[in-house]
Amino acid sequence: VLNPRILALCKTFDPKNQFIELHVTALDRVAELEYFLAHHRQAEALLKEALNLLASSKIMHPIDESIVQNDLGAVYCELENYDESEKLLNKAIATDKKLFGDNNLIIASPINNLAKLKTKMGKLAEAQKLLENACSMRKSDVGLQALSYARSLCDLAEVLRLEGEFDRAEKLLNEALAIFKKQFGEQLHPDAATAYNNLAMIKIDRAQLADAEPLLKQALALKQKGVGLNHPDCAVILNNQAYLAEQKQDFVTAEKLYLQAQQITLGSFGKEHPALASIYNNRALVAESSNKIADAEKLQLQSIAIRRKFARGRAADLASSLNNLGELYLAQGRYAKAAPLLDEAKVLVDKPAFPNKRTRATVIGNSALLADRKQEYPKAEAAYKQAIQITGEAYGKESLEYARALSN
Repeated sequence: VLNPRILALCKTFDPKNQFIELHVTALDRVAELEYFLAHHRQAEALLKEALNLLASSKIMHPIDESIVQNDLGAVYCELENYDESEKLLNKAIATDKKLFGDNNLIIASPINNLAKLKTKMGKLAEAQKLLENACSMRKSDVGLQALSYARSLCDLAEVLRLEGEFDRAEKLLNEALAIFKKQFGEQLHPDAATAYNNLAMIKIDRAQLADAEPLLKQALALKQKGVGLNHPDCAVILNNQAYLAEQKQDFVTAEKLYLQAQQITLGSFGKEHPALASIYNNRALVAESSNKIADAEKLQLQSIAIRRKFARGRAADLASSLNNLGELYLAQGRYAKAAPLLDEAKVLVDKPAFPNKRTRATVIGNSALLADRKQEYPKAEAAYKQAIQITGEAYGKESLEYARALSN
């Protein structure tokens, strides 16, 4: 409440920016509020103004610039501007290390934000290393500062989940929840929603669907209480609730929840955003399962169109949508249409730097199935074996996906 007022006073009574430190601080704090509300363009404008003020000043300390760079880097991550995000976050880390050394608590924030960027880009090994570093720095935090440690634990746990390390991920999430409960009691903090959501996704990965449902309900209730329902964080949880309903073969509920998530995402990000492409992809899978083939094809083409625009940073997402449309054609016996899509997806996943084992396993599995259907049996057998191995590594051998891979 106070920071917007301070910013307004600065603009009114200090038009020549003589009190730059106060002005920059107010800009940064209001930008943090806009970021929290998912008003990323507004946050970007405020932080760019702050950097311009800093550039014109000869008396500001470098730490002020690194704080703004860190915050703007986080904003650019949300805006899918990965190059600018990475550049700013690395600058902030370099400045902080120069000022405070390699293990100062201040450095943990830009390191954690850089890890989030790497996670979005599917560079999970890099993200894991960064987050382990951030957790190590933040572990000594006490009181309300321990919330930063809990948030880093949640981020690290999600990376581990995506790598198939379910036991370790679950342990970290329970540790994070213990911190939230210690600080806030049963009321909890809205950020605890992340822990509940990620725990639910582990349960789904393990095919423990009944255990996932109450966790997602708790996550949505907490997040909605903190930021309101029309927030992209709520859309993420609604999307996961829809995915759970899809796994339970409740396609009517899944479609309803996906549409709710889609409406929020459109309102937050507009018509061309990777989050919207994910929902189109998910809705296409539901339509296919409901035998609405024309709808599934249309939605998947919409997903591919968006994901091509973000392919440089999100190759795994594009490969996934190409694979899913190829799989749709494969199921219909339309091999001539399936082949180029699966071939393009396989080119992406076969690159040495391709980050996502899960997508790679799925694409190779469908390439094996296509070869099988075309009676190219030696090629199919080799691909099946490769897909089983990668699926086990990506999901764990107790997962539903591994059982499906074995059944092929």
